[in-house]
Amino acid sequence: MKHYLKKKLPTSYIIKQSESGTFPGSSDFDDLESFILSVPFEETLTVYDPDNQLLIDTNYDGVYDNNIEEFTAFEIRFKINSAFLASEDVTFSFHSFQSTGFSLEYFNNSLTEINSVAFQLVQTCRLTDTDGDLIFDSLDLDSDNDGIFDVIENGNSSLDQDQNGQIDEVESNDINNDGRHDSAVDPGDFDGDSILDYLDLDSDNDGLYDLFEADFGINNLDGNNDGQIDFGLTVLLIPPADSDVDGIPDYIQLDSDQDGCFDADEAGFTATLGILEGTSFDDYGLVLDGDGYDSAIDSNLDGLFDYQEYVSIIPMEISSPIVICEFDNTSISVSLDSDSSSFAGPWSTIAPSCINTAISAA
Repeated sequence: MKHYLKKKLPTSYIIKQSESGTFPGSSDFDDLESFILSVPFEETLTVYDPDNQLLIDTNYDGVYDNNIEEFTAFEIRFKINSAFLASEDVTFSFHSFQSTGFSLEYFNNSLTEINSVAFQLVQTCRLTDTDGDLIFDSLDLDSDNDGIFDVIENGNSSLDQDQNGQIDEVESNDINNDGRHDSAVDPGDFDGDSILDYLDLDSDNDGLYDLFEADFGINNLDGNNDGQIDFGLTVLLIPPADSDVDGIPDYIQLDSDQDGCFDADEAGFTATLGILEGTSFDDYGLVLDGDGYDSAIDSNLDGLFDYQEYVSIIPMEISSPIVICEFDNTSISVSLDSDSSSFAGPWSTIAPSCINTAISAA
C-alpha cells in the first residue's frame, strides 16, 4: 500500500508514529511490517533513531543494517529492530527540509494478521520570503526591505550594539540553550493590524511608509514608491530617524516631532487621530483606499518634512487688540519668512488642536 502527500510549496516537516487507534488492527509495530518513505529524488529525508529501534537498508541491497542513529537519503527503507514496538514507546522520527511532498509505502508480510500503521506530521514549517529578494525571512536581516533592520523593528535594538542587524553575544546569553538571547523580546505589532512590525511597511498606519519615516524619504531607492528598497540595490542601513529624540523612532510614532500635530495631518493626508483613513489593510500592513503613501509636505522647503519639524510658538502681547462682536466673522493671516522656522502671531485667543488646520499661513 502506497500513500502520497504533495505540498503546493516547499515545506519542512517532521514525521513520527501516531498513537491513533482509529484504524482496524493494531497501530503498533511488529517485525512482519516494512516501510519505504521517500521524497522526490532531488530532495532529502533524514531519519533519527537514537534508541536503535529501527533496522535500515542503507545501501538498498535488501539487507537491513543495525545501529544507524542517523541516515539521510531521498528514500529510506526500514523496519523495526524487535518483534514488537508499542506506538507510545517510539522515539525515532523522520525530518525533511523544504520538501515538496513524500510517499509512504507499507508492506504487511503477515498472512494471518490484520495490521495497520499510523504516522503523523508533528511539525511543519514553510519558509517565506516576504520581500521577494530571494532570501528567506529566517536569514534576512530586513525581511520586508523597508530599510530598517528586523532586530530594531522587533524591539531588540539594545542587543545589537554594533548595529549590524544581528543580536550580539547570543551564545554567552542563552542559559536555556534555545538559540535565542535570554533578554530578547517577541516581535511587536504597534498598530494592531495583525502584521508584525518587521513585516509591516507602515508600522503605525499613519500613511507614511516605514522606509520614508526611517529617513530615506522619497528617492531613487524606491523608484516605484511601494515602500520597499528596489530589488538589486545595496543600501547601508542606518538607525531609523527619531525626530524628537525621545527614544521612539518616527516609524512607530504618530507625532514624530511632538508638536501636538499628528504626522498624517502634517503630511497632508486624510486621517483620524493620526491613523490614515481607509477601508482595510493588505498583507504588508498598508492602509487600503486611503490618500497616503505619497511625499509628505515640506512647507518651508528646508529639507525637513513638516511632520519632523517642531514649530516653536512664542506668545506675543497684542498692543492694539481687535474687538470682535459675538457672531461676527473675522480672519487672521500669518506670515512665514522664507528663512524662518517659527510662526509669530496673536495666539492668546486661539487654541487649535493643530495650527495648520486652523490657520492658513500666508
